[in-house]
Amino acid sequence: MAEPFFSPMVRWLANTVVFVFYKTGDVKVYSQKELKIMFELAGFTDIETYISGTILFFSAGK
Repeated sequence: MAEPFFSPMVRWLANTVVFVFYKTGDVKVYSQKELKIMFELAGFTDIETYISGTILFFSAGK
């Protein structure tokens, strides 16, 4: 899985100013920590992450 990687300030602006106008879907930029927690709660293990440029990559297994 790949997710845009933004600094905390840019992520906050995107999530509170820009994406609030979207009416459908899950439109939010998640932090690395938030995504890891979601994966763990869904039962995934062996979670690996890395950042390349402006992309956060996630890998996990069940």
